[in-house]
Amino acid sequence: MENAPFEPARSNNDLAQLRAPSLLLDPGRYNHGFYTLGYPVFPSYLPEVPNGAGPVISSGDKVPCDGIWEPVAIEQSKLLGIVPVGDRSSRNNGCFNYFIRDIRAPNLRDATGAVTGTRWRLLWEDRRYADGTVPDESQYFLEPPSSPQPTRDTSAPVRTGDICPVSGEWRTDEYGGKTVRVEAGAAMPDMLVRDNLGELKVHWVTWHLVTRS
Repeated sequence: MENAPFEPARSNNDLAQLRAPSLLLDPGRYNHGFYTLGYPVFPSYLPEVPNGAGPVISSGDKVPCDGIWEPVAIEQSKLLGIVPVGDRSSRNNGCFNYFIRDIRAPNLRDATGAVTGTRWRLLWEDRRYADGTVPDESQYFLEPPSSPQPTRDTSAPVRTGDICPVSGEWRTDEYGGKTVRVEAGAAMPDMLVRDNLGELKVHWVTWHLVTRS
């Protein structure tokens, strides 16, 4: 799935052959032992696949232009199984592939693994670099949606016994540290710490706001 050759051979597997989105969406497919490929990020809206209006070529033909090509099976009804009648129709015969101009259109492997020729129909011609310039493609580099981060606050620290000014999580790093939730208007708590004899002693500490509710 990760192969991206400059020119796929006539009968090898160096071309996209995915037939179901479940393979593309399976995170396990991106784990290759010593490294893991980045999981794809898709836009919120995906347009429908365009109707193929471009040329149709056969396996072994030179690809006339850069773009996305779809393997198709051309079918036509036959009278008595011999005489072609009616218009020809086409159906999908495999996974879309991006081809570069002047390479040879590859073969496919059927369900039994046998190499077989096919027709390739142009779905989309890539003209982005036709004038020799590289356009701004930052819109294609999508970041995974980030989870909202809790609001952090820089409210002034308060001491034990002071009135809590803001509801939220407060922390002290004294005596080993502790985080507590305190509601606005309540008195800030103290710390109970065991001394060398194992007895609990009350200590006043300074609290810093970590997260505002």
